[in-house]
Amino acid sequence: MSLNLTMAAIIAFISAAIVLVLFFQKWSDYLKTKFPQDLALACTWLSVFLYSSAQGLAFQFLSLDLYRISYFIAAFVNIFLLIFNDYISKESIHPIRLTIITGLFIVALISSFLPNSIILDFYPNGELGIFQAGYFRILVNFPLVLTFIILIYSTSRLYLEAPQELKIYCGLYLFGMLLIVIGPIIFIILNLNLIFPAFHLFWMAISSVIIGITYSKEPRIGYILPFKVIKLSVIEINRGISLFNYNWSKKEELLEQATFSAMIHAINQFIGETLQKGYIREIILEKAILIVQKQEKYPIAFVLISTKSSKSLRKGLNCFIERFIKEYSEYFQIPHDTEKFKSASHIILDCFSFVPVY
Repeated sequence: MSLNLTMAAIIAFISAAIVLVLFFQKWSDYLKTKFPQDLALACTWLSVFLYSSAQGLAFQFLSLDLYRISYFIAAFVNIFLLIFNDYISKESIHPIRLTIITGLFIVALISSFLPNSIILDFYPNGELGIFQAGYFRILVNFPLVLTFIILIYSTSRLYLEAPQELKIYCGLYLFGMLLIVIGPIIFIILNLNLIFPAFHLFWMAISSVIIGITYSKEPRIGYILPFKVIKLSVIEINRGISLFNYNWSKKEELLEQATFSAMIHAINQFIGETLQKGYIREIILEKAILIVQKQEKYPIAFVLISTKSSKSLRKGLNCFIERFIKEYSEYFQIPHDTEKFKSASHIILDCFSFVPVY
């Protein structure tokens, strides 16, 4: 290997350093939240860092093998980015889609071993560089284009369905996603790397910064599509008294709270006395679900209304229940004095900080 510290290598290493900062920031977030989407995004930034670093080393040492390895890493960039997209779209992974894109990458990577699929050539500025050629140059773009279609469709949906207060953040996120996906494809297809060596890596780094900062500044954009939380109620089940209520959706037309509490109380009592199989845990409706958690020690039930159930919602509900009982259990003996429970809104802000308000 010969040393070839060119403009392409320098740009690649600068780009890698930028994305490495994003990785440490998002990894720190994941250690606090334990949310899988944070882990997926951290893995995405780590993969982008390794991809840029491998390309930088390939440019520096004019190594065709390192250049080929960088595209193995690029496959993981796409895979982790799609996993992150799946989590913020529906909080679950789409295995068939991932399998198809992984298969396309495998075919492209196999083609990179064909003769003259990766070549050494000169940039217009006289520097010697590494370039894609032959079938590899064509095939590697197929999974990139398919990823582009999936990401832009999901991100556009996110922007269209976002509440007004999150529109600007969703717009920035959409802009960053457009840049990170479209940019490298344009540079490769139009051979713009001949004019700006390795500039696609710097473009990707800047796009990553836009996405990373936007998502860290307003993580609620990751919970717009999976579900829409409507209401949380705390009910004293012996008398059907509503102790505390919190509404995330100002537009939903709901029953008056006393009527709603009485309804939950009556349903629980009827089912309990008739079937004698315990209390209701869930009520599934056509367009919503009621998650009900009754406490064994106290005659208290917590009812969360959402369009869908999810692990993050149940985690948030368990957090709320634990803290609500800890802070207000001394008042459960006098449930008619509901003024004492109004301050529980601060627990909502802590345990459900990721939930958008509509």
